Amino acid sequence: MNATIGGIDLTIAYWVIFGIGLVAMSIAFVAHDFFHFGDDGSVLPIAAFFMGVFGAAGIVSLHLLKLSPGMSVITSTVSAIAGSVGLYFGVLRIIRKNSGTLSDKREDIVGATAEVSLAISEDQLGQITFTTPSGRSSAPARSADGKPIKQGTPVTITRSIGTTYVVTPVNFTSKEEEKT
Repeated sequence: MNATIGGIDLTIAYWVIFGIGLVAMSIAFVAHDFFHFGDDGSVLPIAAFFMGVFGAAGIVSLHLLKLSPGMSVITSTVSAIAGSVGLYFGVLRIIRKNSGTLSDKREDIVGATAEVSLAISEDQLGQITFTTPSGRSSAPARSADGKPIKQGTPVTITRSIGTTYVVTPVNFTSKEEEKT
């Protein structure tokens, strides 16, 4: 005898939900959306994971644990909620926090010290290298006063214009200049 609720065969329903969840997780992973969710409005990874866990927990609770249909639905729901919350606040938040991103906030970068990695000339952009919360980054830069800045010169990032940073050479005190 098949387990049913409201005329719906739970075994088939669990397998369908599990399959949809797996397909959606695969799409999210292949589309590189699996580790970018929440803040940018994407809920696909969490919804897909919820469906996958719900379906899998339903199959296990109904066939392996031999729970009643009602208890199977409750167990599946609780498992899917707990798994999704754990995924969001545990695993993916840690991965997201520790992985390098291109979304470093401009206010974290402006005011930071960088090094000119490709000389800045009067009429051409150069490149700077700096450290951000997600690691070392490089970006195009130009001089604030229009004067050239040599490669290897420490600079302060004063502002950003689009993806280009405006920089000024770091002023050394006389004691620091005596050391060099």
